[in-house]
Amino acid sequence: MIFHLLEQGERWLNAGKELADASSLREAKESKHCVQFALLVADHVLKYQCLLYGAPLLKEKQNVASKSGGYRSRNKNLFEELGSDFSFDELKARRPQMEINALRTMLSRWKKEQLIVCVDRNAWRKKV
Repeated sequence: MIFHLLEQGERWLNAGKELADASSLREAKESKHCVQFALLVADHVLKYQCLLYGAPLLKEKQNVASKSGGYRSRNKNLFEELGSDFSFDELKARRPQMEINALRTMLSRWKKEQLIVCVDRNAWRKKV
């Protein structure tokens, strides 16, 4: 933006336009040099952020994975908490903060993955 104002400012002042006038800013088009400068700055910032933070972030990711044995979703943890037979009410009691539709979606995914079978309207059984 500053580069744009410096580049356009002289032309605007010569044309009698106010720099603080919003309509003048809307009329302005970015020049080729302004776009090149913006890309140069963005590349520079990205490069140095990767250099500064890339290695520490990768190391932290590896530490977390090695401590926990890998990533485990909350849904997978919930699945393991349930007994071999469970009801929808039991599922809802274990995750009261979840919406009913989210719980139904979870059951549907488990069924598609062939982890469970429906034994009654609101009763499910884990496949072994």
